[in-house]
Amino acid sequence: MEEEEHVEELEEMLDIAEHWTMELPKWVVTVDGIKKRKYVLVLDALELLIVEHIFELKKMNQSQMGMWYKSVFGTALQACSKAMRSAINRYNDAAIVLDPPMPRLTWEQVVEYVFLADFDILRNTHVDMQLKLWTRPVYRLAIDCYFKILCACEEIKCLNIEIC
Repeated sequence: MEEEEHVEELEEMLDIAEHWTMELPKWVVTVDGIKKRKYVLVLDALELLIVEHIFELKKMNQSQMGMWYKSVFGTALQACSKAMRSAINRYNDAAIVLDPPMPRLTWEQVVEYVFLADFDILRNTHVDMQLKLWTRPVYRLAIDCYFKILCACEEIKCLNIEIC
């Protein structure tokens, strides 16, 4: 009862005439908005993990990448996979409470999206990811070239050691 008294005091101080209950239309609209906001946040987090995973896979497949880098990326991919499973669970929890409920995702679906680089399943977001600079092929090509240069520098160091 103590909480109710505090709420009543606060409502009186703020001059709130109408006490909110679950039947009020304002309550329903607010709860619906909270559910949608949570869904969008979870969706953004999942999409970010998928994009990170795609880039990690792309780095792993770059030619002449040193073994040390491959082992580091392998570890990162394992951690990313655990994070993605957790994000999928959070997504499914948020998707089911919406009205109407959004479709549930499985690990297999997400992995398929990752390998196809087809993460447009998340079209219902408030941000269009295709407007981001990093989605353009020119920028991705520049990133690939940068990492090839890094690998070449490492390879030169290894070759110099072998020559000596």
